[in-house]
Amino acid sequence: MTSDNKKQYNCSYITNIPWLTVSITLLNFASLGHFLINLRHSHPFMELLYVQAGKLCVQLPDSEFFLEKGDLLYLNAQVPHIITPASEEQVETYNMSFLLTLTEPTERVPPEWIEDERLLLKAFFNHDYLTARDLYGCGEELARILASIDSHRRGELIRVRGCISNFIMAALQSFSKISPNPSYEETLTGDLSYNATKLLFYIQEHFTEGLTLSSVAEALHYSTRQCQRIIQETMNVSFSSLLLELQLSYAKALLSSTDASLESVSEAAGFPSSRSLYRYFKEQEGLSPQQYRKNLQSHTGFPPNKGNLAPGPSAALP
Repeated sequence: MTSDNKKQYNCSYITNIPWLTVSITLLNFASLGHFLINLRHSHPFMELLYVQAGKLCVQLPDSEFFLEKGDLLYLNAQVPHIITPASEEQVETYNMSFLLTLTEPTERVPPEWIEDERLLLKAFFNHDYLTARDLYGCGEELARILASIDSHRRGELIRVRGCISNFIMAALQSFSKISPNPSYEETLTGDLSYNATKLLFYIQEHFTEGLTLSSVAEALHYSTRQCQRIIQETMNVSFSSLLLELQLSYAKALLSSTDASLESVSEAAGFPSSRSLYRYFKEQEGLSPQQYRKNLQSHTGFPPNKGNLAPGPSAALP
C-alpha cells in the first residue's frame, strides 16, 4: 500500500558481494508496500526489511510486534511470517533477499578484522529474526541505492553493489546493539555451529541441483554420517526433510510469482518430476500446487509475472 504515484522497485539482482568471511548472494531488491502478502509464508533465503514510512504488523509463530519508520527487520530462511499494514497510513518498505555462503579469507588483513566480521555475522546465523532501529545509516544507503538504480549514467549499477553491501553492514551493526558481544569461541560454538552453518548454506545454494547426502558430504569433505548428525543435532530434521522443505519453499515462491507450468516449476525447484512435486505438495500443504497458486492470487489480487521463473524484471549487474 504505497502511494499510487510512488515509484515501485522489483529488481532481481543476482550478484555476489564478497566480504572477508562470507559471500553475499543478492537475489532481489524490492519495494514491498504494494505487495504485502496477508498469508503465512516462508522463503529458502534470508530477508532484510527497512520501513521508510507507515506502520507494519509482523506475525511470527511465537510472537507479534509492530514496525515503524526507521525500523529494521531480519528474517532467517524458513521462518513462517505474515507482514501486513497496521494503520491507514500509506506504507513504504524496502526488502532485500539474499543468501550467505561461508568462505575462507583470502585477503591479508589483521586477524581482528576477520574476528569482528564473524562476530557481527552471528546475528544472522543464530537468530530466526531480529528487529532494531536504524542506528548506522541504512536510510542513507537506501537513498544511494535508489538514486543509482534511477540514474542512467554508466557505472551506476556497479555502485549499487557497494551501497547494498554498506546497507547490510549498517543493519548488522544496528542489530549488534541489542545483542551481547560474545567471544570468538562462543561464536563458533553457539546454537548454530560453524560446521552446521557451512553445511546449511551449501545446501541452500545447491538444493535445486539434485543433491544427495553423499554429494553434500563429498563436496564439504565430511562423511555422510557426520553430515546427517550435524543436521539432526542442530536443526532437528533429517537431510531429506531439510532438502524437501527448501524445494517446496522455492516451488511456492515460483507458484506465487510466475505463471510457469507445473513441469517448469518442478524442474526449477529440483524435483525429479511434476508428479513428485504434486505428491509432496499435497502431503505437506493439504492442497494441490494449482490450488495453492489460485488461493494466493485471490488473497493478494496480483497476477503472476508472465513466463518468468524469477520474480520481477531482470536487471543483472555487470
